[in-house]
Amino acid sequence: MKLDKIIPAAVFGVVFIIFVVIFNYMFIGRNSSAVSETSEATFPVLSVMTGENELNSMHGYTSEIDKNLIRDSIVPLETDYDFSVILKQAKEDFSSINYTVYETDNETVRETGIASFKTEDKMELADITLKKKLRTGNVYLIDLTLENEKGVDIHYYTRIKYGTELHFSECMEFINEFHDAALDGGTTGNEYVSKYLEPSESNLNNDLSKVDIHSNNDIVCYAGMKPIVEREFPATVTEITEDLSSVEKQMVLSHERSNGDKEYFLVTEYYKVRYSFSRMYLLDYERTQEEYFQYDAVDSARNRFRIGTTLNSEKDLHTQNDCELAAFVQNNQLWLYDYQEGQMIRVFSFLGEDYRDIQNNYNEHGINILKMDENGDMVFVVYGYMNRGSHEGENGICVYRFDCSERVNKEVMFIPAQIPYENMTEDIEKLVYLNEDDCFYFYLDGSIYRVDAEKNEYASIENNLEPENIASSDDGYFAISDEDGITITNMENDEQKKISGEKGETILTIGFIGSDFVYGVADSSDITTSSDGSTETPMKQIIIVNSDMEQLTQYEKSGVYIMSAETQENAVRMTRARKSGSRYKSMSDDYIHYKEDSDGKITFEYSYSSNLYNQLYMVFPSYVYVNSAPRLVNAKESAADNYQKIEYETNASRNKICYVYAKGKLQGSYTSVKEAIDAAKDNAGVVVNSKQDYIWEKGVAKQYAKAANVSVVKVDKASQSFAGCMEMLLKANSKDISYEEIAKQEGSPTEILDQYFGDQAVNLSGCSLEDVLYYVSEGRPFIARRSNGRYVVVMSYNSTKIRYIDPVRGESIQADRSDMEKDFKENGNTFYSYTD
Repeated sequence: MKLDKIIPAAVFGVVFIIFVVIFNYMFIGRNSSAVSETSEATFPVLSVMTGENELNSMHGYTSEIDKNLIRDSIVPLETDYDFSVILKQAKEDFSSINYTVYETDNETVRETGIASFKTEDKMELADITLKKKLRTGNVYLIDLTLENEKGVDIHYYTRIKYGTELHFSECMEFINEFHDAALDGGTTGNEYVSKYLEPSESNLNNDLSKVDIHSNNDIVCYAGMKPIVEREFPATVTEITEDLSSVEKQMVLSHERSNGDKEYFLVTEYYKVRYSFSRMYLLDYERTQEEYFQYDAVDSARNRFRIGTTLNSEKDLHTQNDCELAAFVQNNQLWLYDYQEGQMIRVFSFLGEDYRDIQNNYNEHGINILKMDENGDMVFVVYGYMNRGSHEGENGICVYRFDCSERVNKEVMFIPAQIPYENMTEDIEKLVYLNEDDCFYFYLDGSIYRVDAEKNEYASIENNLEPENIASSDDGYFAISDEDGITITNMENDEQKKISGEKGETILTIGFIGSDFVYGVADSSDITTSSDGSTETPMKQIIIVNSDMEQLTQYEKSGVYIMSAETQENAVRMTRARKSGSRYKSMSDDYIHYKEDSDGKITFEYSYSSNLYNQLYMVFPSYVYVNSAPRLVNAKESAADNYQKIEYETNASRNKICYVYAKGKLQGSYTSVKEAIDAAKDNAGVVVNSKQDYIWEKGVAKQYAKAANVSVVKVDKASQSFAGCMEMLLKANSKDISYEEIAKQEGSPTEILDQYFGDQAVNLSGCSLEDVLYYVSEGRPFIARRSNGRYVVVMSYNSTKIRYIDPVRGESIQADRSDMEKDFKENGNTFYSYTD
């Protein structure tokens, strides 16, 4: 080519490139955020080696987390203060790890240190030897910290407990034997597991999604599934005391169908095992099995998708356009089926493509669909631990708008939070909403917040709220009740409306059905408060009003009281009773049905498989004909830089909340100690306060025990008996305060207990004597009120006797246990003690 032709061509090429760059900046880059796939997890995973056991997979946090609420795992140290930290799947080099051990208050630093990594048996290990002696039985929090190449500290948390009588190694050996026998099945496996099960005739044994100690040995051995182990994760120790271990094991299993296709399952086992010299006892066993959703599992003959083996048949389902668009959450992934386009869109997922990947397979987050319009555009939130992506390692709430036409998630804002995922869940379910102006409302740890994404502003709307006093609707309303009535707020325009009762009446929030509000009316004179502080509010009416406060319907029947009520889709369910003297006699439940279900809904149904038993299916109405497998589309993400940091309000009542942990999970939170203990008994669990102090544990109380260092105190008169008991409890805690000084204090026994013991105070009123004797078993005396109104201190017991100190008589007395049980019960089982 001649030179006079080359030069113009080159000039044209350069000009064209410059034009393209300028065009992209002016019309695309300047007006759009970067759009990309969600990046893979980059932080390493840590675990701990103690003895012969690898335990407790830990994922790293880069944001602050409330140390008092961390309860993921515990490391048992049986012989010394040595353990090793294992580094897995590191994408960069880490030469060492820092550690910080906290005192039992989770705040005071006990010791710090640094350990270097070394390669041993193809593992990256760092050996840690704690310098300070651990008190036997105490639980300490440890923070393991890595610093990455960007200078960011990544924090990993677990707890440690030392005890020479833990017998964890023996318990773990038995757990592994049972686990292997169940997987192997066959005659040998069935015979082994059957020795430890407690089959119940009431169990149907037709569903692999959940089996337990009351299931038969066939289904515990996976029936006809013949599972293949794809990946086993390190076991997690959730609780441990002398001779008693609670352990969670998790693995990914697969099953090959007759056509050669593989299905994958996340299986979680929970064991509670007691060691004895002669044999091992399986106190509790539960296994859940969740199938990873396969988007192409279509049953065209019956117009349905197979969800598979799953525990939850109640899906967060949103539909539009006569069910041609259907959004739902399965396996902590958000899916959208677009019938017209023949696509299954994976809108959001932390999971990744490889189910076996320990970095991605971490379900400490939740997804809530807030709304979906007729175009398929959605608003949803992801809350808890951010497993990967732009907020990897952070804990908080991420708000998204999904643009269906572009198949892109656009981040509206990210709000960091120190409350861990398990503790966030109940609150987020209470209230979370994004309005059309990108103002976000949510309830967390006793407060309601409003965050404006456009103005970068936030405000706390209400503080120190009890969860039962809050309700919200999917379409933008929330209600708060207090002694003055109920205030309903429209979150689209902040307009408020008030509902007030008549004089002598109390009104209570029940909930919303759509934008219609349901509330109850009670006579204030009927409300009673028990010694444990809980209230009973029998309602005489249930009223439903629309958004303009116009009454739609009312429920009231002569002589019938509504003891509790809840909204269920288009109905209100009511628990009822009739009054008989001072008590209430239960009646059958009743319902208010005031809206008809619309035709043409997606439904969920089970079908039985000979290999996998009950399988859940999502069934479409007949006019949406699902006749072929959809194409998979992965939504992209539009990055944002809208980091909304909040100074959270202090929840003044959090120290009175009881948290029930069972089967390795937080089961619920309660303001009544009695209700919390009842829940823990039902689930073979433990009760702790907001400082992680043990309030009660199932199955650990000894057959006989004595609280040491309880000295006898004698008072001058019977009216000072409670003050005398308080002096005894305080002296047992090395606090020298006389009963004369205590007797001068005003307030109820609960208030006086709170004054002197603070967060350690525990009102055990309403609990049975058997439950409260746990405190003596743990070395702590308790105060009990006798039928004559006088208070005593119980300080020892065996199977037939208890010993107490009567401050009026000034002596220690032994009495028949059953007689004292009746005596305490006559006075309503009024008991007081404290945590260690």
